[in-house]
Amino acid sequence: YWLVASDGGIFSFGDAQFYGSTGAITLNKPIVGIAPSPDGGGYWLAASDGGIFSFGDATYYGSAASPTTPVSAPVVGILSMAMPTVYSPGATGFDISNFQCPAFPPPSPVSVIEVTGWSFSFQNPCLAQEFQWGGPTTTLYAWLNWPSNGASSPTDYGSASYMTGPAGNCAPTDFNCQAYNFGYKQAQYAYQYAQTQNVMSSTWWLDVETGGQWAALTQGPTFESPAAQAQDYQDILGAINFFTSQGRTIGVYSTPLQWSEITGGATLPANTPIWVALPGANPSTACSQSNSFGQAQIWLVQTGTATLNGHTYDTDLSC
Repeated sequence: YWLVASDGGIFSFGDAQFYGSTGAITLNKPIVGIAPSPDGGGYWLAASDGGIFSFGDATYYGSAASPTTPVSAPVVGILSMAMPTVYSPGATGFDISNFQCPAFPPPSPVSVIEVTGWSFSFQNPCLAQEFQWGGPTTTLYAWLNWPSNGASSPTDYGSASYMTGPAGNCAPTDFNCQAYNFGYKQAQYAYQYAQTQNVMSSTWWLDVETGGQWAALTQGPTFESPAAQAQDYQDILGAINFFTSQGRTIGVYSTPLQWSEITGGATLPANTPIWVALPGANPSTACSQSNSFGQAQIWLVQTGTATLNGHTYDTDLSC
């Protein structure tokens, strides 16, 4: 643990490392609290006027101290929030789908498995076997899309499947309503298939990429239009809310560019983790929030591929 003095001096005990102190910095007000970063690789100091000082890997996010808007009462402490992650920071592994069946990579700390793929109704026939390969920390992913041209209801899967649902009974021209119901039911479909295979995980991912069918990517007058992107985002929100209703942590797989094209760069709900595809990324910088999308926290990075025993697998890094 660490102790902090009112002048910003730091005392470390046990396996707590010293990462720095305010030292020669002139403080306007005394330091009143210290909070370690989630991995213990740094800490924040807070002064009674709301001033924040960061050390080690603790990122500076802002402070309450301002000459024009001072705090109305002295700050008395600081807390850091640790987002629960499935994998230890720096752990590596693989994500696999039906294409890798039955040639699995070596067991690894990180394992992500496809439940449903393109189109969303395709069920991974090797799900049960791949889950045995992945082990208890396996996370799962489901393919997601919204097969509308942005200006009419999709016909591929039958109108009754999405005209009713959690968003209500949709009017024929209410495409946001239809998209939400469609996304919710895609997620439900994947979840129910996993149950039939006795496959369970506390964490799921939604595969959101331009290889799928999306209203905003249909060539024509709605191509990347805000209205079409809003439909696509409603589809994603419907899927997110299904998994949330089941008590699952639900994240999104995409890239900053693809997320922008599909949703217009929409902000994800608070505390939604993301899995970012960054082939060839430098592992030392891959987890930087500059690689994020949806204003969300990066949990996983897909770093590229590896060929083992003649088979190619996607590789992943935990943040």
